[in-house]
Amino acid sequence: THTIASLRPFGLGLDKAHDIRDEITALWANRDRLPQAWKILSKGTCDDALGGMHLCPRRLQHLARHTMPAFAPAEIADISQLRMMSHKALHTLGRIPFPFIHRPGDRGFSRISWDEALGTLAAELAGVDPQRLAFLANTRGLTLESGHALRRCGEGLGSPHVELWTQPGQVAMDAQATCALSDLGRTDLLLIVGDGIAAAQPALLTLIAQAKKRGTRVVWVHAGHGTGLDRHWAPSMPLSLLFGSQLVDDTVRLPAGGELAFLQALQPTTTGTRQGHTRDADWVAELLDRAGSCITLLGQLGGTHPQGDEIVAAVATLHAGYGFVNQRHSGTLSLRGKTPGPTLEACMAGEIDMLHSIGPSLLLHASDPEHATAALSKVAVRIHQGETLDPAALIAPEGTLLLLPAQTRHEQRGGGTLRAVDGRIFFSPQVPGLPQVGEARPAWEIPCQVAVRLQPDLAKSLTPASGDALRQEMDAELPQFHGIAKLKRAGDWVH
Repeated sequence: THTIASLRPFGLGLDKAHDIRDEITALWANRDRLPQAWKILSKGTCDDALGGMHLCPRRLQHLARHTMPAFAPAEIADISQLRMMSHKALHTLGRIPFPFIHRPGDRGFSRISWDEALGTLAAELAGVDPQRLAFLANTRGLTLESGHALRRCGEGLGSPHVELWTQPGQVAMDAQATCALSDLGRTDLLLIVGDGIAAAQPALLTLIAQAKKRGTRVVWVHAGHGTGLDRHWAPSMPLSLLFGSQLVDDTVRLPAGGELAFLQALQPTTTGTRQGHTRDADWVAELLDRAGSCITLLGQLGGTHPQGDEIVAAVATLHAGYGFVNQRHSGTLSLRGKTPGPTLEACMAGEIDMLHSIGPSLLLHASDPEHATAALSKVAVRIHQGETLDPAALIAPEGTLLLLPAQTRHEQRGGGTLRAVDGRIFFSPQVPGLPQVGEARPAWEIPCQVAVRLQPDLAKSLTPASGDALRQEMDAELPQFHGIAKLKRAGDWVH
């Protein structure tokens, strides 16, 4: 059944997500690039790995990232001015169009050619111990092909420092879901643990609304002040769009750090006495006992949550205790994320001579931003590869700092693949007709070119022709990517 959230049409005047307003704002921000935006919306795949034409809030929020023009080189000629800009202001400055370099004593960044950039690396790192090379990548928006290429580069060079991290609320490249998103509409009970789902994965809210309409009972357990799950206005459901949907049947608010103790209190017992007995625990345990199937969705507990791993283990034990393991329409889905760690510690210890960093938000999601800043400043040669500027790229280095421009996944030849929250791998095609941004290159190609310039004998094994060639390699060599080579069109997927 569908329970409306409010009699106010469209939730006017209520404290809620304003999806329609945000969609209009996003479209207005792309008003001078509408043909380009339309191509991406109609022929591309969104960041939540959902194909087809749809206007989920997250997709529209990130639309400008795929359509914005490049900044002029003169705009980054004074690094002191750039350091005073916010993360958002740096992002909206525009796409990185060309390779740029900054050396100690320089006022700002200077444009150079790709050959000069790669030649500089070869000269400054000649004879360097491969153990002192490191690669660190934020997987947000990064294709699986890029992650695979990065690992291959590390292996080829002999570097032990290859780290792929995932900001909270996103799906890790190695995420191991035990059920499909389609199971949400068929399970008896949906147990949501943690916050941040509404902001990080708004498309999930519509799936939850549809599941509740089909009869799924939704229980939300969290220790924060999160909002957004109590009610939702789903654009794809006419009644919900007008009056909203009440998403949650039962809400359990816990003290800070109380998730683990609560989950342990839910464990089935033969004595009739529960550890950490509470009325809420007894009620949720009764719901679990009645349910024939259950899915647990872990929200933004984050890689820095002091009990994150224990919570995951407690959920696994809970499912085993109630007989949900290998049960139809049962399993776990996770948005925990994985914050950067070992590589930054190696930088801090002075063990790294070159750091190749990919993607945004490194300082924003580091467990200790000041510690991360100090660690980055100790590296002699730093490469920041990305689509836009990021505060981490402006930290004063000990030596040379390079900016290398990357294409978005919609621009990369051969397309790419993304992992959805349920573990499925979706194909994201190259969108035809998009303008070339300066001299930006595919994200998977850049680390390969860096590795080959450092060790020319790697050219034969690290010169993939396209994303399709990488998928052929992944399919043949890695069991977890079996079937990925068959993905050709938007919406194609393999589990």
